Amino acid sequence: MTHSSTELLIDYWQSRIFGGMAPARADIDPTHFPTLLPQVFMLGRRGPGDYIFRLAGGFVGDLHGMDLRGAAFTHLWTQAARLPIQTALEGARRRVHPVRLVAEAQAGANILGLNIVLLPLRSANGEVDRFLGLYEPTAPASVLGGLPIYRLQLLTIGATTLVRNGQQQETPRIRLAAVGGTRVG
Repeated sequence: MTHSSTELLIDYWQSRIFGGMAPARADIDPTHFPTLLPQVFMLGRRGPGDYIFRLAGGFVGDLHGMDLRGAAFTHLWTQAARLPIQTALEGARRRVHPVRLVAEAQAGANILGLNIVLLPLRSANGEVDRFLGLYEPTAPASVLGGLPIYRLQLLTIGATTLVRNGQQQETPRIRLAAVGGTRVG
């Protein structure tokens, strides 16, 4: 299920795709989605599968109980989730599609459902080296009892419906993939 904030950000991102290329970072104007800014974050790519937080909205930082700038995105996840997420992000760089993660955020004995969307962006030199992201909780964050999230458990990497050339398309789900000879999905 896609939620209103997720749909709003995907629609905005999609409106900036030209010629099948990911939008340029410079084409994204946060003043066009001010109500989402607390939930939004930006990842930068240091190398294959290595993504760090460049920016994180207040809601995202508050959930984790820390300033996330410079933190590795995959280190917030369980070990089993890291390679599938890295694979999905690298695939999205090439195919220019959103990555939608359905997760459970764990804080003590408390769990909060999260939908996370990651949208590829190009740098000035044309390389897809950033992702615009959004955390959308499926329940009020108060279910965490004020405790910070200590890990994210990946439930699914789902497909997101896109509209291209006036036609709806569903991005493929990861079914079976291998990285370096290791099966990851």
